[in-house]
Amino acid sequence: MVITTYAKVIWEDFVSLVFPRVCLNCKEVLLKNEEYVCTNCRVGLPVTNYHLDPLNPIFQKFVSVPKVNFASTFLHFHKAGIAQHLLHALKYGGNFEIGEKLGEWFGEHVRDSIGTYDLIIPVPIHKNKIRSRGYNQSDAIASGLSRSLDIKTDAGVVSRIRETTTQTKKSKVERWKNVEKIFSVSDPDQLVDKSVIVVDDVITTGATTCSLCLELENAGVGNISVLAVASGK
Repeated sequence: MVITTYAKVIWEDFVSLVFPRVCLNCKEVLLKNEEYVCTNCRVGLPVTNYHLDPLNPIFQKFVSVPKVNFASTFLHFHKAGIAQHLLHALKYGGNFEIGEKLGEWFGEHVRDSIGTYDLIIPVPIHKNKIRSRGYNQSDAIASGLSRSLDIKTDAGVVSRIRETTTQTKKSKVERWKNVEKIFSVSDPDQLVDKSVIVVDDVITTGATTCSLCLELENAGVGNISVLAVASGK
């Protein structure tokens, strides 16, 4: 057993030497105890702390949904910033694990501000995007949050029944129209009076996430919290 463990360490050191792991943000080589981002970038994450802000601008995006009683994001999203680098690796780089890690970090960050919840629901993407990407990025984030907050997640309770065009460059009104009636709850009975956390990757206007929250409200949920990794303009 000792020989096997030693051989494993030698092999891992060799692989790290030939194919070094680098920070997803600054591209510096990671140390053994560092995951995905180096310590400097981890400490320098642009954390929003919106969950502590009495004027929380993310919560204000959901005032049209009475059942939403809490909303927050983890990071500020800036062009070419660390949040963009990490989410790009998650959505387009096949790096499901960074989504899970972001979810864990976010869960640890808001744990003391979140109440008791029955279920975590990741915002679903259309099946065509699943085919091209291989997974839903919100599933990864929800998985990390689930571990950190000890709340079960269910990615099958809601589906996306209509594929939409990109929200980029659309006006606020156009964004809302683009996401009307795009979600369907598979079994409303299992959500009646349940407290749920809706998880997304990025919130800008909040139109897509709000559309899902309205669908959950119509299904009879008790209350809703919204958590997303990043928020931008």
